Parts: sequence; structure tokens; C-alpha cells
Amino acid sequence: MNSPVNIDSRGYGRIYKAVMRDRKLPLLAKTIYAYFCSYAGNGYQAYPKRDKTVRDLNINKDTYTKHLALLVAGDYIGKERTAAGNFYTIKRTVPSYDNSAQAKDEMTDMLVMESVGAQGFGTVLKLVMLDAGLTAQAKAIYAYFASFAGAGMTAFPRRATIMRDLGLSQATYYTHFNLLLNRGYLSVEHRKSNGKYTVSLYRLPKRMDAPAPPQSSSPSRESSRKAMFGNAMSETC
Repeated sequence: MNSPVNIDSRGYGRIYKAVMRDRKLPLLAKTIYAYFCSYAGNGYQAYPKRDKTVRDLNINKDTYTKHLALLVAGDYIGKERTAAGNFYTIKRTVPSYDNSAQAKDEMTDMLVMESVGAQGFGTVLKLVMLDAGLTAQAKAIYAYFASFAGAGMTAFPRRATIMRDLGLSQATYYTHFNLLLNRGYLSVEHRKSNGKYTVSLYRLPKRMDAPAPPQSSSPSRESSRKAMFGNAMSETC
């Protein structure tokens, strides 16, 4: 039997909603961004080595280099070469981005070169980002959820909006979403009104059993079917 652990026992950092919702940024770039944030703690600096990062995220070096370059070129992360290795800084401002694509999701505010935390933030946990049993895509989904969690119970985008923000198909989303469910990093409660599923409450635990070794089998078809009933944390934001 696994021993219970505090989920933040390996450390954590801030993860920013503005970055996780930016649809111009590819999913794997968001995963790398979240990984760096998990190393930054309450600050804005991180020093993970490339070989460790690609191993922890289970991606190849070319993929890492390509998406890290997008983060640096887009001014999400600063990179400085030093004698001890690369020095990364989580930028405290974010680039402006076109919000018109999100207007249909009832998002009316626009972030333009303000504090990176202006739209809100949460905590991304190193325990999750280091878990070899999770895919890079699952870690990005977790970081997306976590970026909304700083305010506690809060409005949360519907499922279709989440998939658009992360650039995932429904099938791909649930494949990786179910990994988070199966490994205990996320739970979901579906609520009904007039006999219909109307809202889902997603919970990120503060304490859980220590993660089990990764399993080679994919999430079951039944668990995928059950997960597909949910469509919001509270209401569309």
C-alpha cells in the first residue's frame, strides 16, 4: 500500500492562466513552460538541465529545442547562457495576443503587456511534472487546470473551450485527462439538473497516495466514457 504524501512535497511554482490559455502557444511549449515554473518556487528563475527535462517530460531533444525556442522568441521565458549552464527566467509580463477567437467563449477581457499574473494563477507541482507515468500532454492539462486554482472554487471553461485552448481533439484530450484521474492527481464530480449533466466539479487534491509505478495499459474505454460527461468546473468563464 502506498503511503500518503502531501502533493506539494517535491516543491512547486506559480503557473499563469494567461499563458495556459494562449492559443498561439503549442501544447508542448506549455508543458515545458509549466515544468520550468514548477522549479521556480515563489520566484521567477529555474535551472533545469536539458537532458533531465527531456527525460522527465518524455520528449526528444529536437522537440524540446523547437518548443523552448518558441517560448524564448515569444518572450514567455528569458534564456541566458552562463558558465554553469543555461539560466532561465519566467517573464513577469506576457505578450499581447488576439482575444477575438475566445470572444465566442464569453471571454471579454484582454491582456496586453500587463503582469503575467493579471488574469490569475495557481500552483504547478513538481511531483506531477516529474511523474514518469504521465505523458507531456497530461502534464499540460494538469497545468492548465492548476492555473485556475489559485482562487479556489472558480469559474472554469467548458470542455470544448479547454480543448481549443490546448489544441487537442476530444479523443486525445480524454486519453491524457484519464491518466490524471487514474493516478489520483485530479478527481471529478458530475452534477445533474432536471436529470441532465450540467456542471462538473474538478478537484486537485492536497494529499494523496504516493504515485504508483506507471502502467503500460491505456485508460479503459469505460473510464473514458464516464469522463466525457463533464463540461465545467462551475460555469463558463
